[in-house]
Amino acid sequence: MVVCQQWITRALVVALIWGMLLGSVVFAADEAGQKVYQRDCQSCHGRDGMGNPQLEKALQVTIPPVTAAALAQKNDTEMLHMIAEGKGKMPGFAKKLSAEEQQQVLNYMKTLSR
Repeated sequence: MVVCQQWITRALVVALIWGMLLGSVVFAADEAGQKVYQRDCQSCHGRDGMGNPQLEKALQVTIPPVTAAALAQKNDTEMLHMIAEGKGKMPGFAKKLSAEEQQQVLNYMKTLSR
């Protein structure tokens, strides 16, 4: 019985350590995506991902939201293509952002308005 409790305790400790390590990796990726979003996307799509009304008016376009709810309706491949190649008046970022940065910013946008 004591041996069983020791194994359970060890397994819980290992699971806790792995959880903390994986959590820090996910947090770092979200943080990297947030920095890219703030630098390259926020001026048009807004801090909260709901769009910039003043810019919409100036450009006479509708800037789509990039919140978790809005992105749930699209697949990642489609969104990554829009980030890379642009769409409408939105420029593409394939030359400015690596594929990893594009994925990071998409992952960050999925956390907006949660």
